Amino acid sequence: MDRVDIEENISLPDVNAAYEILRSSLADLAKCGIVAPECRVDVDHHESSDESYAVESLLPSFQEMELNSWTEPDEHAKALLDIAKDCQGATGRWLRRLPALSIARYTHSSSCSFSQALAAMTKGVEASREGLKQECTV
Repeated sequence: MDRVDIEENISLPDVNAAYEILRSSLADLAKCGIVAPECRVDVDHHESSDESYAVESLLPSFQEMELNSWTEPDEHAKALLDIAKDCQGATGRWLRRLPALSIARYTHSSSCSFSQALAAMTKGVEASREGLKQECTV
């Protein structure tokens, strides 16, 4: 990064960081009503009644997912982890924008489910890879 005559090297996000960036971005989209959980989470048992709690309960943190992956596999968390792994080498800024841009491009309604959002993100990563391949061959 080179800003205001201060030059500092910042490494690219690892899988853990990529997962958390994507998870956070999806939580923000859920707060806006763009991504809706497939099943309604009972928020009465939690202090916060906002949509971000529903997102956090549907998409566990990276550490929670690693701890519970063998006993309670979660299809959404696994799909998000696969996307994060496919995004190795991407910047944090690109990761943050991926969910919103993919949903805008690959879904055709004002809101979508988590499954639809994750499918759109997978297509977005694939399209980005194809674009890079075409740039390299030209």
